[in-house]
Amino acid sequence: LPKTFSASELAPAVTPQILSSEALQKSLTQLERRRIRSYNQGVLVETLDGRKVLADHNSEEVFNPASVMKLATSFFALSRLGADQHFQTKIYGDSPLDGRAKALRGNLYVVSDGDPSLRSSDALSLGRTLVRRGLRRVDGDLVIAGPFSLYSDRYPVRNSNDALRRSLSRVGIRIMGKVRTVSVQQVDLSTKTLFMRRESDRLRDILWMQNAHSINEIADQVGDLLGGPEALERFLIEEATIEPD
Repeated sequence: LPKTFSASELAPAVTPQILSSEALQKSLTQLERRRIRSYNQGVLVETLDGRKVLADHNSEEVFNPASVMKLATSFFALSRLGADQHFQTKIYGDSPLDGRAKALRGNLYVVSDGDPSLRSSDALSLGRTLVRRGLRRVDGDLVIAGPFSLYSDRYPVRNSNDALRRSLSRVGIRIMGKVRTVSVQQVDLSTKTLFMRRESDRLRDILWMQNAHSINEIADQVGDLLGGPEALERFLIEEATIEPD
């Protein structure tokens, strides 16, 4: 059968109307006053249909994208996980708590699917909840199952697993064993006792916070969950149809 074309496909490319932007000029002037050279800055604002350019300055120049890459990571995450995705962090024990001794006879398990928005303050909240439920001592290990990370607004978190142990210690929970990491598949959850669970905000809200406040730790964790820089690059080339160069 012969191929048919829509009117938009047959229409010649439209040269966009370029408008002057007083707001852009004011912004560039303010940057110059702060000794930030405008030749190092680029911006392009256009309508969705591409027919009008509302602001243009050095849009053809090549710059280091820096935190603009968070938008690419967000696009990738929304495409793969969906805007309403929630992340789960669950805490299990090998057995029910010994209420008299306020102890867990076995290991304490933190099972995570990679919540990128989990803060050090959230780890303290988890620990306080466990204390209110009667836990003061873990006779076994602290076992982290699945991708797990913490971040802080005040200081860099170099090792999330150790930071979690310190947070539990701060609220009064002693871990008698060591901290170790396993895959979720290595833990038979059907034999464990669920103590509590925490559900994150929707992914769309997490990404809004990431981009509004330029939080590198969230972007890094989201990127790792999706396969890292190589996976993002493949997505942008193959699905977002961005030229490799």
